[in-house]
Amino acid sequence: MAGNINKVILIGHLGCDPTTANAQSIEHAAQAAGEIVVSFSLLTTERWVDRKSGMRRDRTQCHHIAIFNQQLAEVAFRYLLKGSEVYIEGQIQNGLLEDQNGQQRATTEIVLSRRRGELVTLGRPPRRGGVAADLDAELAGMLGTAEVSDAST
Repeated sequence: MAGNINKVILIGHLGCDPTTANAQSIEHAAQAAGEIVVSFSLLTTERWVDRKSGMRRDRTQCHHIAIFNQQLAEVAFRYLLKGSEVYIEGQIQNGLLEDQNGQQRATTEIVLSRRRGELVTLGRPPRRGGVAADLDAELAGMLGTAEVSDAST
């Protein structure tokens, strides 16, 4: 084989609203250069029928997603909410994180880097109600722009 592959494909539902992330690794330090990093948890569920009991079983896993691609970060922050269904393509990245007690913990996250990664919203876009303008203003402030345009209008 001519090379290695580090690619993850997930389809799941957001476990929380997207937020801006704190710098956690070398690549996360890009946030200090004025770029936003958006993160959220993605829940995936595997379902099967137990052969012995005939009962339906399921197992849900939580994946931490970090988006460094500025266009994808903007889409995620503006349009995704807890419960939104998405398709994600990224890479596994392992690292160490210091917890509240000062102990080192191993972490694993799915990273959509500046050059690689995909994010596709599936299903109907969620309604934000009256907070869309507030979120647009917050995003514009983070990006250092006067206004964020809505591609859907």
